Amino acid sequence: MLTVYLDKNVLSHILTVQRTGVDTNQVTPEDVKRLRAAVSAGAIRNLMSVMQIQEAAFALNAPSAEIAQEELRQIRELLYQEQIIKFPKDLLCEDILSYARGNGPTNPLMQNNLDLDGLFSPKGDIEERKQALADTAKQAAEFSRTTSAANENDREIILSEFENAQPTFEDFYRARINLRLSELVQSAEKHIGSVGLLAACEKRGIEGMLEFRALAIAQGASLSYQYARVFGELSEKERKRTGDPPDLNHTLLSSAADVLVTHDRDFAFWFGRVPHKGVEVLDHVHKLLDRIA
Repeated sequence: MLTVYLDKNVLSHILTVQRTGVDTNQVTPEDVKRLRAAVSAGAIRNLMSVMQIQEAAFALNAPSAEIAQEELRQIRELLYQEQIIKFPKDLLCEDILSYARGNGPTNPLMQNNLDLDGLFSPKGDIEERKQALADTAKQAAEFSRTTSAANENDREIILSEFENAQPTFEDFYRARINLRLSELVQSAEKHIGSVGLLAACEKRGIEGMLEFRALAIAQGASLSYQYARVFGELSEKERKRTGDPPDLNHTLLSSAADVLVTHDRDFAFWFGRVPHKGVEVLDHVHKLLDRIA
């Protein structure tokens, strides 16, 4: 069985096809039928994450409550229900602790105890849930604004480190990855209040952390995104890049799967080149269907 992580844009295109019966982003009704059949037959298992659920829950802001129910039905039809990918911080902190203790990667899945009906219900604490969604959107917009503003300064710093010449991504990655991993461990030390994590990881060897998918992806994807942003490699969504913060979380969550599928060409490009990720990146659901044909 192939474990798969579907980016929200893939799920959105599939849902549009289901609603309208019309091809959307080259996804056809036959593609949807084949995907559902593969899930039913156990050929693939589409893993569920809190990010997918949160992004689907934005349908609560739609004029019709039925739209949110359509999102809920899609989640139930296509995504694995019994377990869910752990929260991003838990993925990282648990793997860092395991590495520091001399052990291997931890299980990225946990029992799914989410009340999906409640989350997608137009009743109850609906205003509180809508406010949480608004806060998330505000944070994404702020991330987009601050990263855009930092582009010139980041570029100057990087160029100064490489004799005023643009490095290849590979050289940039090699120069920065161990430092980024050390910073990740320091952040975990503060978050969980466990002194000595960095020393334990350094004793085992910081570079060895790249054998843990979640850790390799967390910092590798961040470096690749930074390089793409600073050196003008991002071709899509040039005017509005508020989808980038969720994409960075999706990269981390995809560490639980064999394959990530996205219809965002920028995302597929800068995540696809990240070393040590152990996840295959496909830029269309057609490629996934070809894999399981």
